[in-house]
Amino acid sequence: MQFIFYFRLSSYLLIGSGFLALLVTEDYGLFSAIIFAAILAIGWQIDRGTWHIPVSPLFWNLATMVFLLVSLADVLFWRRMGAVGLVNFLVFLQMTKIFAPKHNHDYIIIYVISFFLLLITSIMTFSVLFALSCILFAVTATWALIIFNMKQEIEAHLLPASKTGVSNGQLEEAYSNLPILSSVLTGKFFVGTFGVTMASFVVSLAVFVILPRFREGMLFRYGSEFSQRVSGFSEEVALDSFGVIRLDHRPVMRVSLPQIEEGQTLPFRLYWKGLSYNHYDGFRWRADPQHKRHIRLTREYEQVAWFGLSDDKSKLLEQRIELSSSGYEVLFAAHAAQGTEGRFLGLYYDKLTGNTQVIYNPYSPNYTVYSDISRPAAETLEQDSREYPEEILAWYLQTPELPERILGLAHEIGTDLRNPYRLALAIQKYLDQNYAYSLDVRRSTDMTPLEDFLFVNKTGHCEYYATSMAILLRVLGVPARVVNGFAQGRWNEYGRFFTVRQSDAHAWVEVYFPSHGWVVFDPTPAAAFGDTYQQFVEQRNFLANVYRYSEYLRAKWNRYVIDFSALDQADLAVRAFRASRSARRNISGRLRQLKDGVHQVFSSLAALDLWTILGAIPVIAFGVYLVHRTLRYIRLKLPVLAKRPRSARKQILLFYQRMLHIFARKGMPKHAAVTPGEFACMIDRQYPDYSRDVQYITDLYYAVRYGQHQLQQEELLSVENKLREIRRKQHNLPLDES
Repeated sequence: MQFIFYFRLSSYLLIGSGFLALLVTEDYGLFSAIIFAAILAIGWQIDRGTWHIPVSPLFWNLATMVFLLVSLADVLFWRRMGAVGLVNFLVFLQMTKIFAPKHNHDYIIIYVISFFLLLITSIMTFSVLFALSCILFAVTATWALIIFNMKQEIEAHLLPASKTGVSNGQLEEAYSNLPILSSVLTGKFFVGTFGVTMASFVVSLAVFVILPRFREGMLFRYGSEFSQRVSGFSEEVALDSFGVIRLDHRPVMRVSLPQIEEGQTLPFRLYWKGLSYNHYDGFRWRADPQHKRHIRLTREYEQVAWFGLSDDKSKLLEQRIELSSSGYEVLFAAHAAQGTEGRFLGLYYDKLTGNTQVIYNPYSPNYTVYSDISRPAAETLEQDSREYPEEILAWYLQTPELPERILGLAHEIGTDLRNPYRLALAIQKYLDQNYAYSLDVRRSTDMTPLEDFLFVNKTGHCEYYATSMAILLRVLGVPARVVNGFAQGRWNEYGRFFTVRQSDAHAWVEVYFPSHGWVVFDPTPAAAFGDTYQQFVEQRNFLANVYRYSEYLRAKWNRYVIDFSALDQADLAVRAFRASRSARRNISGRLRQLKDGVHQVFSSLAALDLWTILGAIPVIAFGVYLVHRTLRYIRLKLPVLAKRPRSARKQILLFYQRMLHIFARKGMPKHAAVTPGEFACMIDRQYPDYSRDVQYITDLYYAVRYGQHQLQQEELLSVENKLREIRRKQHNLPLDES
């Protein structure tokens, strides 16, 4: 009965681990978890015989065909997600097997389906939790398959009647009539198989590190339905199409700053620039490429491209950016990017707009970028009096046909102000004091979005503020452009990186100064970054800390598992070689020091000292012998003081072997074909003086080894005394002359 329970438990743990792997993906949530738990609970009751579903096999076959057609329609016409449709069909097929009476071949089908669920899950998620579910599956699969094989062997050899077909109750009764099975599935079995499984994972990890990396998948094309694209990043951006961006808290990228030490603070908030836009038609911004050039990449794994005015890394901010997917065509960087290095398939830079188009390697959407984040002092900007380049004026003073009141508002704000820096500050201050920040923006008129924001609703998000400031500055003759990207994000103190999410999507303004280039201005009120719009992961409580630590683990998982490449293998091999060479040098140095020390010691010893040491060796050996005898006596007298006391079976076996050794030394060995009882009779016939002691030890040997007798302390002492007596009498034994 216990064997059948463990068989069912291991089988359902295997099925449950396959379901658990599905819950790691974003396509299955709480409702799916409830369904999976219900399937397992109902199947368990059916196997116990408590419940019975009176459904014919014909019904299950028809239901399977219908569900297959529905899954195909879902894949081809509705959600168009092939992996999810296949998983749904496999789960339904597994459910039909769980709800029906099961034979051995049914369990094999269930196990195979669980394995395929885990296999499909591996291409549906990059989560670090998949590693845990994979380990759980391997452990439960080891248990289930071993016990299943034992069940087949038992039914084939010990329960031949089961071949003709019996009910679950009869089978359980047959197993209960085999009491020897109760000692098979013990704690040692489960712990031992768990250890073997974990050892195989260690070997697999070593193989993963050693095997070469391939750049193309063999069975699945990268990306497609599971790649996450950033909404709002396109060459044409609608002004009123950003309202829901901050509601999506999925991570977009992680940004590490190697030059920023722990405890050091940045002088101002960073902005991860994506695209700058030059043309506005009253509804949409778009970026028109003007001086776009292709930057040739010369090396396969580490391409360095400089496209800014400075290529001195020491004066630039280094950022190591890890994107969540390769579904972007934008190089994100802090403020003005000067250069980048990464595994790009293509790189294009526009000098006039500062935009960088990228074709990412789908297997490594990570890169390092160097940016100039220096900001001129206010006095310097205010005193900039150089003329604007004609190209900048032609490109960044464009405005659509604007209502008179927008033009009037611009001139009203800029009254008596001719300095571009003061104009930018005045417009920024006006927007901050007269408008409210909100993600819930509603249009109540047929006006253009900008006019509706400035004169009617007076409520909007960052895109409205940035558009208003850029257009008002252009009306006043100051070149300005809207920039779309992400705000700084949240600092993760465990992994020491910024986590940037979809909800951090942001728009701001860059104003051109002839002597200093583009300078960042953010007209969006501080309320956009305050507690009102603070998401859970930005809070400072226990659960938020746990979330950030799990995020740190996910970052490590992506870096050292998902993105582990041939370059990483080569770097690991180089470091291992250097470490081994350093270890060899250290060991050689230690051995030389030891050799020199020994040489000095022996060279300083006089002849008298050497003879003294040689004479002390027998004394030391005799002392070790006395200590050994004393410790053995203490173990016999006080077994509780022994560190690892032997079991009764091992102790009596040891005593019996010692007795045989005594007789073998004087020519009375026990041959392998002679039983202990026959050997005792031989001693009784040839050496009756030893018969009583030998017979006592032999009887005790039989009782402990074959009769489950518990050896007592008095019996141990008695055996020790009899062996001592036999050893004392051994000189009286005649030599075997044969």
